[in-house]
Amino acid sequence: MCMMRIEVFLLLVVFVHTTTASIKYEKKIHEHILDDYNIEIRPEPEHGKPVDVHFDVRINKLVKLDVREQTFTITAFTMFKWNDPQLTWNASKFDDIQQITMSADLIWTPDIVLYNTADEVSNSHTDYYKTKAFIQANGDIIWTSPVTWRASCSFDVTWFPVDKQRCRLTFGSWTYTSKQLLLEEWGAHGRESQHGHFSIENGEWNINEITIIPEFIKFPCCPDSYSTLSKEFVLTRRSLYYFLYILLPLISLAFLFLMVFFIPHDSGERMGFGVTILLSITVYLLVISEALPEKSDDKSMLGICFITEFYMLCAALVLSLLTMNLFRRTSQPPKMLVDFYDFFHTKTKLSGQQRGIDKFPLESDGYLHCNVDDSSVEDMALTKRKRKLDTTYGDRSIRTYSEQWQRIAFFLDRVFFFTVLILICIIPVFITSALSRSGLG
Repeated sequence: MCMMRIEVFLLLVVFVHTTTASIKYEKKIHEHILDDYNIEIRPEPEHGKPVDVHFDVRINKLVKLDVREQTFTITAFTMFKWNDPQLTWNASKFDDIQQITMSADLIWTPDIVLYNTADEVSNSHTDYYKTKAFIQANGDIIWTSPVTWRASCSFDVTWFPVDKQRCRLTFGSWTYTSKQLLLEEWGAHGRESQHGHFSIENGEWNINEITIIPEFIKFPCCPDSYSTLSKEFVLTRRSLYYFLYILLPLISLAFLFLMVFFIPHDSGERMGFGVTILLSITVYLLVISEALPEKSDDKSMLGICFITEFYMLCAALVLSLLTMNLFRRTSQPPKMLVDFYDFFHTKTKLSGQQRGIDKFPLESDGYLHCNVDDSSVEDMALTKRKRKLDTTYGDRSIRTYSEQWQRIAFFLDRVFFFTVLILICIIPVFITSALSRSGLG
């Protein structure tokens, strides 16, 4: 038991001595490399040549792609690596210490910023990177820091909500030209896989591809070019939400609107029903407009289709109002309209009758007699209308004209119903074919 206590005591003594010695040598290293060091002087591994800065941005999370605001926000680990000949030491003289950490404010650091930033206030690179740097004995410096980048990009919403977007984040030095600083890739080259990043899951977007693009950009202000490194992201939208909660309800409302042509003319509910459906569609159109940017560079095909459908249904409501007006007329119908009815009635039987207007049988008692077994719903409506006319008019020709107008109104209701139905079906077919041609469908 006594021997065990002695061994523990000796181990503690050795540990304390080693830790104290390590701290002592690290302090000496700091004093050694910072003696006569100037953070304003750019390191030159070779005289007259630019300093090579290896740079990479590893995505941690796709925060938001705001199509309306034209911004792209991510959180990422930003990594730098360069060599500073002024920050070297002989490890054998300092207890074989190969690496130390140091505040980045005490050494020269590359002023790499995001050129296409969407931040309202422009910040320097020291405002973004707040962590310490790792310094190795040979002068290599590794500096990593988590940063939230918010970039400004131009998005194309033509094929919303099955759109594919591209956004490029361009990084470069703010003050050093390509003759003084070269920005190079660190790690993957050219095209990256999404599996090389930490976590890029997002509920609305998938990152399909990340491409690294080194460039030299020349600005109008300066004679020399600047070394830049861009990361281009290719993203596709997860559109299930829009199909379930916007597109399907809109299409359902459009088909439901067709019922306006089957509501009896005398009920007084036609206009109310149609206006209610149009107001519901307007609400969904407002939801779509809220998701799109306020710009005129490109137009959403979905918005164009549904705006067209909205005005088409407005026109259909006007046509329904027209048939209601015709249904109540008692004057003699124009001969051209009667001939038109007789021709299409014979060919298509859209009015549900087996005889033309001119075949209405009129008996000597002034009443229109119909075969109840062969009559349709329209015949019953005409019979009801006839009884009303009997109490109002004594002239049988007026009753005849009124019944002719009613049959024309029923016929036109069928024509307008099938016309609007065909137009509603053409719209999604058009969208599908257009998407197929563009490669997005």
